[in-house]
Amino acid sequence: MSTAAIVCVLLCIALGVASVANHAFVDRQDIDRQIDARMITVLLAAGSLLSFWLAIWFTLAAAARGLA
Repeated sequence: MSTAAIVCVLLCIALGVASVANHAFVDRQDIDRQIDARMITVLLAAGSLLSFWLAIWFTLAAAARGLA
């Protein structure tokens, strides 16, 4: 596994944990802050998903480079 893939996996885990932690505290906010907190949760989850796909892409690229 390449270094970039490992960094992406760690970033995916960190963003996923931050998304879950942020979602746990959404209901404790007032209504205006709930909307902001939900948007932040969605952005963190999207970043986690994107970094997961980048990790797969970097791993496949490293494997293809190894086969060539």
